Amino acid sequence: MSSVPWTVRALAAPAFLLLACAGACASDRDEHEAAETSVRVGAEGQDTPAQGAPPPYARKRTAPVTVVAPPANLEEIKRQSRAFIEQLKANPQFRNGLEEGVRRAREKGAATQ
Repeated sequence: MSSVPWTVRALAAPAFLLLACAGACASDRDEHEAAETSVRVGAEGQDTPAQGAPPPYARKRTAPVTVVAPPANLEEIKRQSRAFIEQLKANPQFRNGLEEGVRRAREKGAATQ
C-alpha cells in the first residue's frame, strides 16, 4: 500500500489543476500585455499584421454567462466545511503526509538554491 494517505492524493489533483489553470491565465495575460506594449524599431510605416484564425483550442462562447444565486443553506455548508477541515487536521495520516510534502518542498527549494 502506498505511504501517501488517500486524502492527500484526493486533494492533490484538484490543487494541481487549479495551479495549472492559474498559470495558463497568467501566461495569456503576460503575452497580451507584451503585445500591447511592444515597440518594433522601423515598423512605423508598416501596417499591423492581420490577426490569424484563433487556435483550435481557443474557447468559443456558445451560451451567455448565467449567474447562480447562492444556496439557501450557505451557513450549513460553511459549518460542514469547517467540520471537515477540523477532521482532516485531526487525522494523523493527513498531518504526516502534509508535513512530509512540506519537508520535500523545502529540501527541493534548498537544493535548487
